[in-house]
Amino acid sequence: MKLIANCQEENCPRDWDSLSGCGESHLKFCTHCFRKVTLVGTYEDLEARKSIGEKAAIDECLTHAKTGIKSA
Repeated sequence: MKLIANCQEENCPRDWDSLSGCGESHLKFCTHCFRKVTLVGTYEDLEARKSIGEKAAIDECLTHAKTGIKSA
């Protein structure tokens, strides 16, 4: 599962697959916060997106491997 990893919106779907496509495989659009979300392949890419205020999604197993945190 791919998770939206850096969104604090209360109604965020948190699931990449539930977002609307934008015509590119690595971009989708969130209709809850009206922002684009980029699919990244590494934890470092996720951190870089977060540092510039962009929303990003990452494969759940990559997040667990880096942080040791499991989703609820």
